[in-house]
Amino acid sequence: MKKTFLLICLAATAAASAETISLEVSGNPAFRQYSANAKVEPAFKSIQNECGDFAVAPVSLSPKKDAKYFVAVCTMGGSASTEFQILSSGRGKSKVLLEDGGYGINILPQQHNGLRDIAVTEGNARYCTETRYRFNGKAYRPYKRKSCLG
Repeated sequence: MKKTFLLICLAATAAASAETISLEVSGNPAFRQYSANAKVEPAFKSIQNECGDFAVAPVSLSPKKDAKYFVAVCTMGGSASTEFQILSSGRGKSKVLLEDGGYGINILPQQHNGLRDIAVTEGNARYCTETRYRFNGKAYRPYKRKSCLG
């Protein structure tokens, strides 16, 4: 009983230290919306070309001030999960660091190669999966996948 309680407390503490980003754009003031034909900065061209209409919110992946990080979300389509990209923009360059789909993103406290780890949840009424990603110096790569259902 004590062991179970301790595990629940540790899980709650870990979850509390992660920054959660809902990929539900509608009514979310963190996201700035763009239409398919809007003039956008180069960092957002890849998501605009892929999705048409999209929305962007800043995300805190690194304490460094020379680069900015964003989550860009497709706002059109009817898939089971929301397509998104994690982008970096700085020093005149932009890059897609992760492209995936899901319902939410947790920015975790652990860091690898200067950027925080990311957990993405996806699923439907029958399943739920959390995939954890680490930055390898160039892009995010999956390192752990588990069921959200227990």
